[in-house]
Amino acid sequence: MLHLAIKAIFAVLIAFLFTLFVAKRPGAGQITRRKLIALFVVGLIISGVMLASDNLYAT
Repeated sequence: MLHLAIKAIFAVLIAFLFTLFVAKRPGAGQITRRKLIALFVVGLIISGVMLASDNLYAT
């Protein structure tokens, strides 16, 4: 169970960092709350794919 909790925390961290880096990139301009939420969801999807495929490449 702890293994899943660690993966969940890691997924949220990846999504947060993805949102932060996209929002703060040079020339980004103003980003609405709706777009920030959408970026966070995209980050969750990306982290979900990364974590789901992690065991495919580990030896």
